[in-house]
Amino acid sequence: MSNPNLYRVMFDATFDLPDPSAADETFGHLVAAAGRSIAAGRFSGEQAPTDTALRFWADGHGIVSLTVTGVLAIADLHRHAPAMAAALFIDAGDSPEQAHRSVRAAWASADSHTRRR
Repeated sequence: MSNPNLYRVMFDATFDLPDPSAADETFGHLVAAAGRSIAAGRFSGEQAPTDTALRFWADGHGIVSLTVTGVLAIADLHRHAPAMAAALFIDAGDSPEQAHRSVRAAWASADSHTRRR
């Protein structure tokens, strides 16, 4: 919320970037993470890494868009985003326990990083 341009780089194709490939690189990180999850046996591989990444990206876009525009309160973002991510990972083949544990850890790490800034 403190830097809406980060949102625009990831989700707004009309945002004029000095290096448009930077936005593509962010999506590439999601694809690579999904591929690593398949290789590690966390995801089943029934979904292509690109499909899993696109679903995660779309979920993130939707909930962040609702929050940035004031439709959704930040408290609701914190309540719904982790559940949405875990559901997506479970759909990709992860176990519910591992998905929820990973999302909680990632959310705590991101929150800790944000507070240090």
